[in-house]
Amino acid sequence: MKKIVLFGIIGFMLVGCSSSPVSNDEAVNVPQKRIYNQNIFEKKEDSGTVIIKRDKGFVSSACSDSLYVDGVKIADLNPSEKITIYPRIGKRVFSMIANNICGGGLVEVEGDVEKNQVLTYRIAHSLNGGYGIYRTAF
Repeated sequence: MKKIVLFGIIGFMLVGCSSSPVSNDEAVNVPQKRIYNQNIFEKKEDSGTVIIKRDKGFVSSACSDSLYVDGVKIADLNPSEKITIYPRIGKRVFSMIANNICGGGLVEVEGDVEKNQVLTYRIAHSLNGGYGIYRTAF
């Protein structure tokens, strides 16, 4: 009986540790010291708006994620953080690499940036070590 209760508690804790979406209002901006490319944060005539945010939760909370746009490092995001960037209009590649002990490979997603449309993405980590960048409505 004790084993069943113990496994139940562990299972509950693991589910509670899963990363989950964070709203744009709830997410905080990445601090200036972890921003590496200032140009993409300036709105220009030939740019669109993209919001990229990192899920909240315990999973991979010891690691930051390095975010790239078209191969250029933009910022490092921690859980519950976001950036609002203004890339050039057209097809862009958004890439992410988990840092520190989280490790893993490069994950990429393509986005079609348009002038009057906001694209919103989330960076999610799962308990099985998977992670990715996904379009989101949250």
